[in-house]
Amino acid sequence: MTRTLAVEWAQHNIRVNAIAPGPFDSQGAKVRLWPTEEIEANIRNKVPLKRFAGVEEVAQAALSGSPYASYITGECLTIDGGAWLGKGIGDMVENLDEFVQMREAAKRAKREQS
Repeated sequence: MTRTLAVEWAQHNIRVNAIAPGPFDSQGAKVRLWPTEEIEANIRNKVPLKRFAGVEEVAQAALSGSPYASYITGECLTIDGGAWLGKGIGDMVENLDEFVQMREAAKRAKREQS
């Protein structure tokens, strides 16, 4: 879609680019995607850079829309610490079913504590 829109809107001097972030530190992600330290460590260790992006790093990538990048259009900038180079983000956990079960168990435990 990014490339199609880039071609269609270029005649109006409108550039279309996308940002595809991988895992990055945020409270929402922590609660929903890696509610336990075990899940977080498992995901973090599968990222080649062995860390998650900071929110600032993802935000700074939006500078690809700045006037300094005025000749860039139709691109998707992947910000995932190199995770996509080996496997897809969905393969970052050994067993997706196990990951979902662990995440659901962590959610139940948190609700029970409330």
